Amino acid sequence: MKTTRFLDRTTPPHIATLILMAGLSALTMNIFLPSLPGMAAWFDAPYALMQLSVSLYLGLSAVLQILIGPISDRFGRRRTMIGALLLFLLATLGTLLAPTVESFLIFRMC
Repeated sequence: MKTTRFLDRTTPPHIATLILMAGLSALTMNIFLPSLPGMAAWFDAPYALMQLSVSLYLGLSAVLQILIGPISDRFGRRRTMIGALLLFLLATLGTLLAPTVESFLIFRMC
């Protein structure tokens, strides 16, 4: 019986880890979309401006799909994923604490 060690770099990732990472983007979008009207009211911004955050997010996701492959080839998948998760967490904190709609959009695009 083979045992795997938690956070061992020599073992492949667990299937649950891969599923959670793949679903994270869809989860954040599904949580984000219903709150658009409330965020527009909170920031006192036009609803169309808040909808721009969806379009920009999807556009940047498409561009990043092209760029992330060479980055992960250069630095390794593990390092790239950890860096991306750290950026995601910092951007999430930024969106939660954003005082203006402009700063919210900047952090949302991160």
